[in-house]
Amino acid sequence: MYTTNIDNISFEIKKLKNVSKKDLSFKGRDLLFGYACAAAQIENGLDDIWLDHAKEGKVAGFLEDDKLNIRNNFWDNPDSEMNFVYDTGVDIFRMGLDWQRICPEGLDFDKEAITRYKEILKDVKDNDMKTMVTLYHHSEPKWTHRQGSWKNSEMIDQFVRYSEFVAQELNGYVDYWNTFNEVQMYITLTQLSNFWPSPKGKYNSLGLFNIGPIKGTYQKSMENVAKAHNRAYEAIKKYSSAPVSIAHNLAYYVGDGVIGRISAKMSWQKFNFLLVDLTKDHLDYLGINYYGAEVLKGFNLVLSEKFEYSDSGRAIYPKGLYEMIKIFYEKYKLPIFITENGMSDAKDIIREKYMLEHMKSLDLALSEDLPVLGYIWWSMTDNLEWADGYAPKFGLVEVNRENKEITYKKRKSYYLYKKIVQDRIIDTTSQDTINDNFKNSIGLDRIMTRDRDAETALSTRNQRTQKVKDINWSV
Repeated sequence: MYTTNIDNISFEIKKLKNVSKKDLSFKGRDLLFGYACAAAQIENGLDDIWLDHAKEGKVAGFLEDDKLNIRNNFWDNPDSEMNFVYDTGVDIFRMGLDWQRICPEGLDFDKEAITRYKEILKDVKDNDMKTMVTLYHHSEPKWTHRQGSWKNSEMIDQFVRYSEFVAQELNGYVDYWNTFNEVQMYITLTQLSNFWPSPKGKYNSLGLFNIGPIKGTYQKSMENVAKAHNRAYEAIKKYSSAPVSIAHNLAYYVGDGVIGRISAKMSWQKFNFLLVDLTKDHLDYLGINYYGAEVLKGFNLVLSEKFEYSDSGRAIYPKGLYEMIKIFYEKYKLPIFITENGMSDAKDIIREKYMLEHMKSLDLALSEDLPVLGYIWWSMTDNLEWADGYAPKFGLVEVNRENKEITYKKRKSYYLYKKIVQDRIIDTTSQDTINDNFKNSIGLDRIMTRDRDAETALSTRNQRTQKVKDINWSV
């Protein structure tokens, strides 16, 4: 049996091996395919912490590319996103809400805002799709941010009150709930650094020392989040029978060198396992956001020559999706929902290969009867990628922001995902074409929106290039 003892997880960089070629078929498998989005990334008209962060010059590419704060104009025109969603025929649409829009000042709720969200969800349901709603996808209200964010235990009551209101109002329109999305990353990047908006403009200068054995800012904040989730779970259940979980970011942390392996081990404990350990009794399934590996040398993230990278600096490791499903199911015995998987690739050069290899990983998990409920791609359209601004391009649909009216263009990878969703199969002929295209791309220039330190975001004007590497990253 596969053991989930942290001491038995390899922290070395491992080579991947090819599996025998076969048709990848998802026919007859009870699996939901979908797309995900978040309010702060696509809704227009938000006067939020991200806009303030951009005005301070800390969001690369935000003001130069979106002077009017349109983002993707989703609030006024959700069809700009949803027409593509409906065209592909996916089974489920995951949508994040903006807490501040629903509760602007911390006391009264905005009925017009929740009615608007209800209209969007109703339209999804009317198109015979399921819905997944995320209550907190990095959309923190200014008023909780000013109070210290998750360091302040008073935020627990505030979040529970908000969750109960939303559950009561949207009852019947939601098939799956997420309370939090990647909240451990949010706390790390806001509380332990100033890379994301720091509460009161202050952050803990000890930084990543907080992920070690001490019980510092990170641990205390995570405990407050866990209490908020556990109580919100009970509040939601008063009104909704839909399953409740979190959308939890998992990275396959690997260490380069002795200190790097120690750092990787701590990262598995603090970032991958801690929140699930604290909330496992209040999870109906486990949502997993998986993008790839993170390589640590010493206590720092590095860009390793042993990996191919997405434009935004995520090391591509498709087998890690299978490994995460297996590790977390064996450890927690909860059904798994892949709530996010995707990559930034502005030129759409290797996204199809990325998609194919992650489908192989998903197929491998299903062949071992691991309970995977669904797979959700991030994202349908290019959007605001937090402190990275508009430079990383995650969308299957390209978004052009050069004029007042943003325009859209389907990328080649859009049609591959549409085929997977509708045909439920990637035959060997299609796989050969994808693999040949990948081989032909080796040596071509791609875009990198992270600097050489693996952390600093680059704007669209300052991005650098990288060559497609001759590396075998097949599952």
